[in-house]
Amino acid sequence: MTRRPIPITRHISLIYRYAQRFLSGRLRDFPLEAGQLPLMLQLYRHPGVTQEQLAQRLAIDKGTAARGVAQLERNGLVERREDPADRRAYRLAPTSRGLSLEEPLFAITDLLQETLFEGMNDDERRQSAALVLRMAQNLAAYFDEHPTCAARRGVSEPEPDARGGEGKPQL
Repeated sequence: MTRRPIPITRHISLIYRYAQRFLSGRLRDFPLEAGQLPLMLQLYRHPGVTQEQLAQRLAIDKGTAARGVAQLERNGLVERREDPADRRAYRLAPTSRGLSLEEPLFAITDLLQETLFEGMNDDERRQSAALVLRMAQNLAAYFDEHPTCAARRGVSEPEPDARGGEGKPQL
């Protein structure tokens, strides 16, 4: 019997779990958890998005987004404003308390990026980020072609980081 190589999904899963542990440890003294960090980062990048847009940007279901936003709102980090164009919708934005955490939270994600890319040169960093993004887009395309397999959640191109730098994979 031939040994099968360990699938890349195993390595991606390990990276995810280690990253969650890293973030949980770094966020210990902050009023949010690792799972809420991507919500805050998107709200810093795109203040005024709707909860549905937020869910699409993060490729999460609406219920997960709603629970995360509700917790951030309870912690005083996010506020909902009625959308003047659609009274059924609310626009989300960081509060002043939430804005006060922007730099420290981005510093944590920057440290995670540096840790992930330790020992890689700039070309290797760009190439690995591009390859992982392509894998995510391949799976998104699969779900577009096979809609009965699972709900497709949006995967988009990496955005420039909030400070105007080169595109990075976003949390």
